[in-house]
Amino acid sequence: NMAMHMLLEDDTPFRKGILLAPMYPVPISHLKDDKKERSVFLSMGLQDPIVSLSDSQNVISAFQKRKAKIHEFWVRGHEISLESLQAAQLWLQLVEA
Repeated sequence: NMAMHMLLEDDTPFRKGILLAPMYPVPISHLKDDKKERSVFLSMGLQDPIVSLSDSQNVISAFQKRKAKIHEFWVRGHEISLESLQAAQLWLQLVEA
């Protein structure tokens, strides 16, 4: 969640991030900069008992509204799986190429 905050902040030096089961519990309406220079990998759970599907959609929307490049990867729950780590690694290789 702190990494998400840092990626969304105006004037942040961070340009890409891997977020696993993110949720965003603080207001972000004050942020003005567009984030089209940012690339974000989001691994979220379809049946996450901690982060609801609605909260996951809010995370996606927060980046989409600001024009960030996002890659969604869906898992079952609130886990970090081997598959999500492999997908994140592949994504990272592609955005660095």
